[in-house]
Amino acid sequence: MTQPQEILCPSCRKPGRRQARFCQYCGHDMILNNAGPHYYLTKVIKAGGQGAVYEGVDGDGKIYAIKEMLDSFTEQKERDEAIKRFNAEAELLEQLTHPRIPRVYSHFKDEGRHYLVMDYIRGEDLEDIVEREGKIAEPRVLDWATQICDVLSYLHSQGLIYRDMKPSNVMLDHQNGGIKLIDFGIARVLQVGQRGTQIGTPGYAPPEQYQGLATIESDVYALGATLHHVLTGRDPQAHPPFSFPPARTVEPTISPQVSGALEQALQMRPTARFASIAAFGAALGVLPASRPLGVPVATQPAPTPPAQPAPTPPAQPATPAPTPTPPPPVPTQPTPAPVPTQPTPAPAQPAPASVIQTAGATQPTPQASVTPSSPPATPAMPTPPPPPAPTSPPVQPKRRGCAGCIGPLVIALLLIAGLVAVDFFFIGFLPRTLGFESPTAPIATPQTLVQIPFSAEVSIVVPDGTDQNGLQTAFATAFLEQARQAYGPTAQLDVTQPLIYAEGPEEAGREDRGPIYRAVIEGFLLVPQ
Repeated sequence: MTQPQEILCPSCRKPGRRQARFCQYCGHDMILNNAGPHYYLTKVIKAGGQGAVYEGVDGDGKIYAIKEMLDSFTEQKERDEAIKRFNAEAELLEQLTHPRIPRVYSHFKDEGRHYLVMDYIRGEDLEDIVEREGKIAEPRVLDWATQICDVLSYLHSQGLIYRDMKPSNVMLDHQNGGIKLIDFGIARVLQVGQRGTQIGTPGYAPPEQYQGLATIESDVYALGATLHHVLTGRDPQAHPPFSFPPARTVEPTISPQVSGALEQALQMRPTARFASIAAFGAALGVLPASRPLGVPVATQPAPTPPAQPAPTPPAQPATPAPTPTPPPPVPTQPTPAPVPTQPTPAPAQPAPASVIQTAGATQPTPQASVTPSSPPATPAMPTPPPPPAPTSPPVQPKRRGCAGCIGPLVIALLLIAGLVAVDFFFIGFLPRTLGFESPTAPIATPQTLVQIPFSAEVSIVVPDGTDQNGLQTAFATAFLEQARQAYGPTAQLDVTQPLIYAEGPEEAGREDRGPIYRAVIEGFLLVPQ
């Protein structure tokens, strides 16, 4: 491969000779990753306040994309979080195998900067294309959508949520015209119902993502926002949050099918969107309609099998049905008259030696004799009627004195002793331990909170320039204030459930302090029972 004649300084980004070991301007080391393999920067692709993406080469001249994150944070918490995301992206990409995801070759730290070396894509992202060309024709966008749906479905099948779908993260490879999804820095493992980092790109991230919740439906929303932007040329970051007019009202050439699919994908309530990327793709017309879960695809009608008598499962292995043991004969001596009170249960008899006790079941041996508490059903013939009941119950051996009363008496004494102990410790002793002066003083118990749904129309005034995160916080605060007016000052939000915008938010006017926003919000409260 042809070696570049000049390389860039990683610090000041000024060019120097390929053979230079240190920058002639700032003296910084020109080699990345001295521990090897070595890399050299050759061109800046994109640069920002926290890092940049470069074109670079290794010692053999092979070209890579090298992503840099600057460690210029002033807060240790921010530094730790950023480094954690950066390393997580590298480790995640190393595990993924998909033609539309760049392959990662290495990641390392070099003089306060963190680097990620991956496949170099000769192309441009969709944001640059829209800025240069304006809105893009529907057939071309649907071709891109087919490929994006493919890669997002792959991520979801791996248990991952992308969380940052937007035009600038979709690269168009000029070599083959295909799509590549980049920047996996905030992708995370799907954890249903669990909150994570409140992170995302304003204009494309759905409402629940600002509350730390991200699901498959969150990626559906962000893809809908991305396609809406590319099809209409309307940048959602330049408009009020979560406001997407029907695509056909912005660009009439968009088909009703595509406009309707985008409208459903961009619903505020996650459950009102498509439940999967495949369902969204089918609604767009770029993927085949998916079958219901659990329903197999029938390629041809299955032949009807010949009618057969329904087999009856045998009650036990095919052995001769055991003959019920006849009832014991009645002794000749007179039997005592039965007592009208409830009889005392007979002592447990040991299991016959021919019965094997296994885990949770009793299995007879080949010569087992089964006591006929309920005769087993025979599948080939009707169940024989049970033997007639004896004229009088079997006589138990006579007990002398009060020997038979010892067991019940001991149980009764233990029960009384237990009640006394409960009364002493939990009624008399425990209240005094907690500081009660009288044993009869009531014990304070915590309030039981119950979950109830709550909906309210909320209007807020925010200063000019308030971002989406600030807008979300203001709406949540106003929503809680209305909830406490309705249910008292102890009402609180159930933070395990996201707040849902049933309507809006939309700009409803203006005051001296700033614009007025209105929304109908639904959520769940925790209130005392």
